[in-house]
Amino acid sequence: MSTAELHDLGLDSSHFEMFDWLGFDSYAGPDYLDPQEAWDSSGMPGHIEQLSAWLGPTQRMMAVPEAFWQGRNTTPFDQDALIGRINLWHQEILSDARYVAVVPFLWQDAALDPTNRPDGDTGTRSMPRVKERLRQLAAYFLNPNGPYNYPVNFSASSSYEDNTPFCAVNPAGDLWNSGDYPEQWIAFDLGGSTPVRRIDMVVAMTPNGFAVHEVRDAESGVLLASFSGNVVEGQTLSTSWAGPKTVGRAIRIVTRDSPSWVAWHYLRFLR
Repeated sequence: MSTAELHDLGLDSSHFEMFDWLGFDSYAGPDYLDPQEAWDSSGMPGHIEQLSAWLGPTQRMMAVPEAFWQGRNTTPFDQDALIGRINLWHQEILSDARYVAVVPFLWQDAALDPTNRPDGDTGTRSMPRVKERLRQLAAYFLNPNGPYNYPVNFSASSSYEDNTPFCAVNPAGDLWNSGDYPEQWIAFDLGGSTPVRRIDMVVAMTPNGFAVHEVRDAESGVLLASFSGNVVEGQTLSTSWAGPKTVGRAIRIVTRDSPSWVAWHYLRFLR
């Protein structure tokens, strides 16, 4: 349904009681780069609350992660704004067991839809980072026994526009770079208490040299693993345990020492 059907047309739950699953679409547009601001400005919390209140005991909810973009070229920072909105939807889905379907929305490019889109408009179908985040979202729910844990959110002590925390879990080979020297950290929210069997960290270093990295439970601060020694560009640092290690919710990787900016080509969290 549309947000008008939720709020503006005088409808109520009686108009939708014949449906098993219900969802709505709501898009903030390209003017909000802060994901939480976009989420709030589009009225998302109120829309979710209204839909939830209408549900009967056997009805279930459909989530429509918003990936709308129109009217200008997209920088990596623009793409990360949309990734942040998808992250918020990911967390929302996990917060309510009544969600039984996810219907991602990808906006067309002008080149793919020339009759309806002005020349030069860029849609999310041309945004590789957004499509990768939606792939991870699908893998999280469709393959819960797969080899990887996909984070629902990311943060870092410092980063550049082109090298944001999401790049560290993007297998396209983008470089995540803290943009500064140690100490620095990068953290990944795994969505809840999560068993982790191994963490692979592919280092980006210029120059090579001695480094100290610590892997910690971000909530409790408990040290899960550490590495100290000489490191070279492209080296994979692996931490593993005899059995899965349960993380409270998030993992933080802290770099105490490094001869260069703290950077990762890729980080993988294996179940």
